[in-house]
Amino acid sequence: MLFREEEGESIIFLPEFGRLKKLNPMSTIIWNLMDGKRGADEIAREIFNNIKSTSVTEEKVREDVLTFLEKLKEGGFISYE
Repeated sequence: MLFREEEGESIIFLPEFGRLKKLNPMSTIIWNLMDGKRGADEIAREIFNNIKSTSVTEEKVREDVLTFLEKLKEGGFISYE
């Protein structure tokens, strides 16, 4: 797997399958927090605690994290143990 980040956006490429996924700035943050030790809730909490907006709820951030992780799983970019 190859990962490249430029100016807050990034791409993930799986050369063996020819799959490419472009990540928006929020997805890039989530990707960078994925270390195999933190679960989705911990990632969402960390993002929420660092957001400077009062209009975003912690539940919304959690939903976004779960949706992104599910898309990565469906695309074969990650797997759960």
